[in-house]
Amino acid sequence: MGGEIGFVEKVKGFIAKPMETFQDIKEETMNSALKYFVVWIIIYGVLFGIVYTMFYSTLFGDFLEKPEEMFGRVTGITFLVLMIIMVIVGELIGIFIGGAWLHLWVRIIGGKKGYHQTIKAMIYGNTPNYLFGWIPFISFISGIWSLILIIFGIKELHEISTGKAAAATIVAIIVLLVIVALLAATIYVWVAGFA
Repeated sequence: MGGEIGFVEKVKGFIAKPMETFQDIKEETMNSALKYFVVWIIIYGVLFGIVYTMFYSTLFGDFLEKPEEMFGRVTGITFLVLMIIMVIVGELIGIFIGGAWLHLWVRIIGGKKGYHQTIKAMIYGNTPNYLFGWIPFISFISGIWSLILIIFGIKELHEISTGKAAAATIVAIIVLLVIVALLAATIYVWVAGFA
């Protein structure tokens, strides 16, 4: 494909033919990937905020009219805005810190390309999550789909085997989960010691 691929074409490509689309964006600049990412996190943040504000409203009572029942003085609209901001900020932090963590494992496994290629793999690999991750109960499926696309992205953009790309991604997730579990256990023991 010649020239830069448009937003809609990228979305279609990463859903319908991800390997070809990852090859097409291999030489693309980081700016182009970041534009794609910013558009998606705004759309995703708004949709996630609306759906989960309604979900919590249904679950915990109509806090749009009686916010004191759950959130004190926080109104439903304030909750919605806070939810949108938290999702957008969380995605921004997550893509760069998560990207650095994943890149460490990609390098250990044998990837030779730069950090920007790992970030691109994560941004574009998360396309199914941006599309469907805001829908309750479907988000799990879109998360698995995105994980598979991230592995494909690591494979294509770092020019390593699928096995190495999968190993780097899975090890990064497992080690992170172990660290979080150990931290949680340490905090629990520490807090229980003061009880």
